[in-house]
Amino acid sequence: MGARRAFFAPVVFILGIWGGVSLGQQSHPFVGSWILNLEKSKFEGLPPLRSETWVVTAEKDGLLRSVIDWVEADGTPGHVEYLSACDGKVYPIQGSSDFDAVKYDQLGPREFRSVLLKQRQVVEREHYVASKDGNTWWDTDRGNDKQGKPWTFHLVLERRH
Repeated sequence: MGARRAFFAPVVFILGIWGGVSLGQQSHPFVGSWILNLEKSKFEGLPPLRSETWVVTAEKDGLLRSVIDWVEADGTPGHVEYLSACDGKVYPIQGSSDFDAVKYDQLGPREFRSVLLKQRQVVEREHYVASKDGNTWWDTDRGNDKQGKPWTFHLVLERRH
């Protein structure tokens, strides 16, 4: 996951809050299958990812399961899985040497933020917004590479139908 996923990316996404947690009787806006649109995404400070996909599902007890797969610019694949909720609590992440936990907060009905942690230290900050029609997800990720140089990814993910 190299420099980008000193994060989780997101990745991020990024993350776990997405699963099918029920907000009232509505599904969580990020539940589903998502694919990165490289043409609409912008990468600053690091080479662009080759690809990224998310699958977010609802689990029992209001948790969301996030499964994220990506390919770095150099061809290195990445994979993480985790359960989480938008409750400000820290949840473990498996599969990354760059981060080991995530914390999500809900800012609005279609807006969330997260931090990715490594040994309790923030390594990446992410901000997610889902479109009103539920087919687009904007994800802004910020962190620093291993030399301390800042990077920002402006990702556009599209729902796979």
